[in-house]
Amino acid sequence: MSTKPRRLLNCWLVAMWFFGKSWFAYPVAIRRSHALLIVPHFIATLPGKWRHFFAVEYIPPRRRRWTLDDFVLLFRGRYRVTEYRAVSVRWFDTRDEVIAHHEHMVGEQEKKSRQ
Repeated sequence: MSTKPRRLLNCWLVAMWFFGKSWFAYPVAIRRSHALLIVPHFIATLPGKWRHFFAVEYIPPRRRRWTLDDFVLLFRGRYRVTEYRAVSVRWFDTRDEVIAHHEHMVGEQEKKSRQ
């Protein structure tokens, strides 16, 4: 762990930095913030080995809102890196096929988790 003080940043600045560093080759994901539901949360994606990719998030410190460490738009956060692995890739011609496949696969997972 570094003893250097963390910089004041936010998830959008971090995601755009990684996006620019990759010369705009890899997508940036957006989801709803857990703390403030109407605020978007930005995530940078980076390539990994075969069928793997990484999601890089800049997360604010816990229970420090409205302090010098976190005043919502800028905060002294930490980087969370999550590795994802693609299990399969499938192609569909229509949206209805995608929805049917998703319902089928989620249903299969539900049955397995209940056993």
